[in-house]
Amino acid sequence: MNKVINGKKYDTETAHKLIKTGVAFDNYGHDVCTATLYRKRTGEYFLYTEDSVSETVGIRPLLTLTEAKAWAEKHLDVNEYEEIFGEIEEDFEEDMELNQQISVLIPVTIYNELKLKKDSTGTNISALIIKALRDAGYGGIQ
Repeated sequence: MNKVINGKKYDTETAHKLIKTGVAFDNYGHDVCTATLYRKRTGEYFLYTEDSVSETVGIRPLLTLTEAKAWAEKHLDVNEYEEIFGEIEEDFEEDMELNQQISVLIPVTIYNELKLKKDSTGTNISALIIKALRDAGYGGIQ
């Protein structure tokens, strides 16, 4: 299915299908409404919904990563959520006494890649750097 909404094209054939899940059920536990989360090449998200009771289908844009994550938090389990958006990091800033602030100069190209990763995953840059260091064997705690 494809549709133009607010001047933007949403196409289930060209977008990346992330997950399909039941969002409403009948008295016997059968799906009566399903939603499929898609991501466009532009990074925008949208839902394709099918309602078997009213026999309707539709597309609803979720234009930001934040909106997509909010929908996923409501409708997916932790494993499904992490499969799409990556591992949920513990908030390392909760216990600031265990952290040490430093300043580091890094190449602009790496910084730009970190910003892109931050925008696509919603993970802050500090957490991305800490994960990379831990993955490289630093920090002891995995």
